[in-house]
Parts: sequence; structure tokens; C-alpha cells
Amino acid sequence: RAPAPPSIATLTTAGLLLGAVATASTSTAIAGGGVRAMLGGADARATGDMEYANAQLGAAKWRRSPAVEARQTRRERERKAAVNGKIAGAGGDRARDFSTAAFNDGTRTMSRGAAYDMADVVNIPRWMMERVSYHLHRFSGFAYGVDNNELVGNVRRSQWRREHLEARKNHRMESELGADGESLTTPIMVIYLGDLKTSAPNANIGKTDADRVEALVKQLAHAHGTQAVKELVRLTPGVNVHDWPEKENVAQYALKSVLENKADDMEFSKLPWLSFYASRDSDGHFRDKFAEERHLEHHIGCLFAHMFQFQLAYDSGYKDTYMLESDAWDPSLLALPFSAYDPLVENAPQDYDIIFIDKPLQFDHGEPVGSFEDPESGDEMLIFHLKHKSPQAGLSAALVSERFYPKFFKHVGGFGADMIDAMLKAELCVDSAFGSEGVRTGFGAGNAPALKCYWALPKKIMKELLSPDGKHHHDDNDK
Repeated sequence: RAPAPPSIATLTTAGLLLGAVATASTSTAIAGGGVRAMLGGADARATGDMEYANAQLGAAKWRRSPAVEARQTRRERERKAAVNGKIAGAGGDRARDFSTAAFNDGTRTMSRGAAYDMADVVNIPRWMMERVSYHLHRFSGFAYGVDNNELVGNVRRSQWRREHLEARKNHRMESELGADGESLTTPIMVIYLGDLKTSAPNANIGKTDADRVEALVKQLAHAHGTQAVKELVRLTPGVNVHDWPEKENVAQYALKSVLENKADDMEFSKLPWLSFYASRDSDGHFRDKFAEERHLEHHIGCLFAHMFQFQLAYDSGYKDTYMLESDAWDPSLLALPFSAYDPLVENAPQDYDIIFIDKPLQFDHGEPVGSFEDPESGDEMLIFHLKHKSPQAGLSAALVSERFYPKFFKHVGGFGADMIDAMLKAELCVDSAFGSEGVRTGFGAGNAPALKCYWALPKKIMKELLSPDGKHHHDDNDK
């Protein structure tokens, strides 16, 4: 299995020494070995023997006593204090030089190996996991395992249902059934901005980024159980340019490998989009008339937040990593179900750099190059090679390979960046920029793009992406 994301204990401020953390198996022992105990919750209630099911499952007691109310109130206060607190770290020293010259000569950018205080790369907060567990158990009938008291996800529940039906068909005993190991082994990183209010609040989810992340965590736990979420999901800090210089250490770390690929004679302030990091007033606050008039502050923060994830996964040595934005809870934005995450990794093209898993607005990428089955629903998933520029805004979810990072760092260090979605979906993934000998010739002048990119989505939604004439829609202007 892939190494689990780093725990806070393994993270240091000197060079980001991320160790591979050995984690215990997420296999969940189910008392009695029976399907009734495995499924629990709603399935157990159907048997009319709730007391037996609760005893077998070791289900937590969720009584609304005054003590519980007081404890939850206290945890809410602790949560708000934590997410509103400043990131600990060395960034934001107002006494330092914020002039353009200082950025260009490297004194402000830590151009060779940025240090970073990793206090804001965290496990899922305890209050969030407790609330997710409570709702899945109480209102959705999810069961707890006996040995670790963790909720069993729907992927394994579905596997057991199929095995149970097969056992009955072949006159096998329930005790012969067993789970097929973990349903999630791939690290997941989620961009997290705490209690920052979103520009598009959802009446059912909430008004803050923390509310959206909680909805996303709940869906991940629904598919894979709480143990896998605790071990493999990490929250990485979002970037708000108006928090500079106090929280600029996030952007500094995001620039670490990019600046190592920058030519010594290239002025940092002349690299597109990276130069926004150097757009400061005398106190170090972000000031850029061009960006402010065009409302680019959000897109600048999004670029640096994703670059932070790329750098963290690269330093962690992950082979494959899912990278999500907090809006990845929204089913209208996603194509690949959470239950299909590990099967995609197992069936991904050997040469892939990045696979997009959000829902495209239009699609014309030829015949699929691969397929696999969603273990929960049994639906067929298809993999396509990205052939045309995508006009779609946003980068809600993607699977990123270890091969991606050196190519990305080299390009951005030499030529600057752009909006992260446009840079990937319309430039690096599609626009031919390299000649036959692998030398960069410039966008549109070569015969191969910088990255090898794919898109994975369910076969059943392909009909939604067809034009009224029944053909795949593609705008010739996107070629």
C-alpha cells in the first residue's frame, strides 16, 4: 500500500523532513463474522434484533446528556479558536525587505530549499470526525467494527452483500466470508481554508470552507470508513493573498522546487503569475492593481495552494496522490465516485502524469484507453486520453503521479505559471510545446505536450455530454 501521509510528529521546520509513516492495517474485525454484524445499522434493524446488533458491533452510545452537550459546546469553541488562529511559523517578518530587488536576489524567496512550519498540515480534526461518525451511524445506519470502533465504509459493505448472496447461492456458510482488504490505500490531500466564508454558500452544507470540507470528509467516510479517512486524508492550507505577510510561509514552501529550477539570471518578478508573490507594499501586504482590477486574488491563492500540495506530495515521496479542493463534495462537479479511487490507481495508464476526475462540461477525446469497475455500484468507469483543450474552469479533483512534479516544477521555474486549471487543461496537457528531441519549442510550435494527461469518468454520464445530434461536442476554437 502507499505510505500514509505524514503525521505532525514527523514534520520538522528544517527542510520538511517527511518520514514514511507505518500505519496499522485498516482491516476491521466484525464480531461473529456474520453479515448481519458486518452490515449493522439499517440492515440490523430489519432483523428486529437491535440489541444483539449493538452488542456485536460495539456501537458507541450517543446519549444527549448534559455532559455530552457541554463537551460538544467546548469542542466547538476549540474548533473555532483553532481554525481562526494564525499559522505558526517564520513567515511574516515585517522587518525584512519587501522591495522588488529583494525578491529578485532571493533574500525574500528562500530560493534554495524553503523551510516551512507544517503546523497547518493536519489530520482531520477530532471534532469533525466525531460529528461525521455520529451522523453516519445514527442517521445512515453505518456499523462500527469491534476491534477499533471505526465505521465500516460502503465499499466493504457492498462487497460483503455480494459475497453473502454468492454464499447463499452456493450453500456456503457465512463464517467463510471475508473482506478483500482495505478499500482505500492512496493518500488524499484536501485544500482547507477553515472558517473563511465561501462566495457561494450552500443552504444544506453551510457558509464556510470548514462546512464544505466536513461534507467532503463525510462522503469519503461513507465510501471507505472512518479508519481510512483518519490515516490517509490530510488537510493542506489554502492561500489567501490578503493574509500576507503573516501567512506567506505557505506560498514560500509552494515555491521551493520551482525556484530551484529557476535560472540564476531570470528575475523572479518577471515570471508570470509567480511575480504576484512579489507584489507588495512597504509592509509586505499584497498590492497589485492589475490583479485587483480583474479580481484575480482568488485565482492567485488557488495556484499557490495547489503548488503547495504538489511540493508536499513530492517531498513525501508519494507515487500517486489524490488532490481535492473543498468543493469536491458537490456531485455536480465530480465524475468519478469516491468508491472508485483505488481501482483507478490500479488501472491507470502506466505513463500518466495527471488524471482529471471532475465532471467535464463537454467531451470529445475519442475512444477510451482503459476501463474498470466501481466496486460499490458495479458501474463501468472509462479512462480517456486528453486530446483537446478544455474550457472548463476549476480543478476540483485529480489523481497526480510522481512523474508530474519534476515536469511541472521545471516548466514553472523557467516560464512562469497561469491560472492552475487553464495551465493544465489547456496548455501543459494539450498544447504541443516540445520537439521530437524533447527540446521545448514553445506552445503550438512542437509536436508533443509537456504532460501526459487523462480523464476518468463513469460510462453512464457520457450521454449527458453528448450534443443534441448524438455526437460528442467539440469547439474547433479549442484546438
